[in-house]
Amino acid sequence: MFSTTSGSVASWYFFAGSGTEVKNPTNAAFVRASTKSLGSIAFGSLIITVIRILRSMLNSARRNRNPFVMCCAYVLISIMERVIEYVTSYAFVYVAIYGKSFIPSCKCTMQLLSERGIDAIVNDDLTSTALSFIAFIFGLVSGGITYFIAYFAYHEEKDRLLLVACLILGLIVMILCMQASNIILAGIKTIFVCYAEDPAVLAETKPAVSERLTSSFTSRYPRVQLAPPARV
Repeated sequence: MFSTTSGSVASWYFFAGSGTEVKNPTNAAFVRASTKSLGSIAFGSLIITVIRILRSMLNSARRNRNPFVMCCAYVLISIMERVIEYVTSYAFVYVAIYGKSFIPSCKCTMQLLSERGIDAIVNDDLTSTALSFIAFIFGLVSGGITYFIAYFAYHEEKDRLLLVACLILGLIVMILCMQASNIILAGIKTIFVCYAEDPAVLAETKPAVSERLTSSFTSRYPRVQLAPPARV
């Protein structure tokens, strides 16, 4: 889903309004992610999975081993996980756009964002935190509303069972909202990468959007470079 969304947003960024629009960009992005780029996506996902397994193993082992050493190791592996997830998410965008292998995509993306000064914007991006908070609120509200409706309908019968059911419902809603928020996150990350790659395209095809982005970026982040970058 992440790579499919990235491919669709990249098609919008580069081609929408240029007269050479791509037909069915979502289908094309899905096919590309399921065939040509599947190996790169699977490799990146495998790295994240291995790190998470190691973190879980350390979390279980620190109860029976030296607590201080295991706690330090757990913190280090957690930091490594966050860094790898950060790099991997932007590498997946590059894979979705250009179809490159995973490792070259990591190098190209990080180099591109750094050279263009977009890395500062990426580091300050709080979209993920805001979307997680919104998902939590949706889960809390949906569970609470369901509980009160059911409580007044059935009064105090099976009160504890009703509360557990509403908590589970709220958790399901929160998970669904967080999954849906991944689409928004993929779109935002793709715009960052595409803007770093070629801001001139956005200025030509969507000048109003380009003006808002450029003024917002340059006013707060003087490191942002607007000159066309060298192709990597």
